[in-house]
Amino acid sequence: IIELSNSLETHIHKGNTNFIERLDSNYAYKKLAKVKYLDFKNTHKTPIMLTMTLDRSFRKYIKTQETKLGNNKGLLQISDENLEELIEKSYITLNEKFREFYRFFKIKNKRSGDKDKLDYIVMFEPHKSLTLHLHVLFYCNPVQLNNLYETWEHYLESLTPTQQKAQDFKIIDTNRAKASTYLSKYLIKAFNDNEAMEETSFF
Repeated sequence: IIELSNSLETHIHKGNTNFIERLDSNYAYKKLAKVKYLDFKNTHKTPIMLTMTLDRSFRKYIKTQETKLGNNKGLLQISDENLEELIEKSYITLNEKFREFYRFFKIKNKRSGDKDKLDYIVMFEPHKSLTLHLHVLFYCNPVQLNNLYETWEHYLESLTPTQQKAQDFKIIDTNRAKASTYLSKYLIKAFNDNEAMEETSFF
């Protein structure tokens, strides 16, 4: 994101999202292909989707009404900080939070005697205000699932009640859809009408 957003230093946020449009769309297809493979490989495991979200201090804007990605209508500026710096800061912070989360989770699995390979995939998605949040899809056996619950509770303990409400732990119902189907909305966005085509897909 940062590499492809150097022009943001002089960027005024008025629907100009070229730095997002230039991102390689092949990345999305590769991610989706990986999830489809992990779905096939882990049919006997439970897919869990985690969403980690940062607080308002990482936002330049907040949503006041429904808006499209990159459109300043419906956004209220709450920070004078440079947008590029906030995006970079949120990316670094989310990476740190996930590394700490995964380290704790991995130790719990080891102490439980679990030797099964843990498959997972990580992806970033921008909020409509361009603030990043992080999605993690884990494929867990029963032992790993129990440890993931405990790791999630440990993670929430470090957050304020307001911050806790913005996080999400979701068990994907594979009777309704595969994880790859569920994640496709984050990875590849297709629009069927002219108005929707104006919305910029992150990938």
